[in-house]
Amino acid sequence: MKFRSKVALWYHVVHVLLAAAVLALVLDFASNGSAAAGAAALVLFLFEIYISLLLGSSYYVLEENGLLVRHGPFVKFRVDYGDIASAEETRRLRPFLVLSADALEIRRKSGGDGKAVVIAPERKREFLEKLDEKRGITAEPALDETGPQ
Repeated sequence: MKFRSKVALWYHVVHVLLAAAVLALVLDFASNGSAAAGAAALVLFLFEIYISLLLGSSYYVLEENGLLVRHGPFVKFRVDYGDIASAEETRRLRPFLVLSADALEIRRKSGGDGKAVVIAPERKREFLEKLDEKRGITAEPALDETGPQ
């Protein structure tokens, strides 16, 4: 099952501001022939492409044997379900591998000092339920509100 990455509003704001800056620099280059404006426009345009790829290709897949993490065009790895020690909500932001602070921290059994992976699926609750199913963990039964019978 595939889950898209949740994207914080500030990523979208940066995306729009970069596009506006590129447009302004291109117009300056076109009207004044400024080499500095042209170079700056090119650099910002390349960064804009990277942001677009990052936003469009970040997702998580619950495969048969493990969790596939895809973050942008260059980062892709798997975590075997048997290697997951815990999965908990976190607000700690690790900006390189997460697009939102509303995230999950997946702690691994291996990897030295309890290595963790931080991800931010859009449907976090559903993701956790499906992850627990894949890991063979069943939820505690809800308490009956009517009391003992």
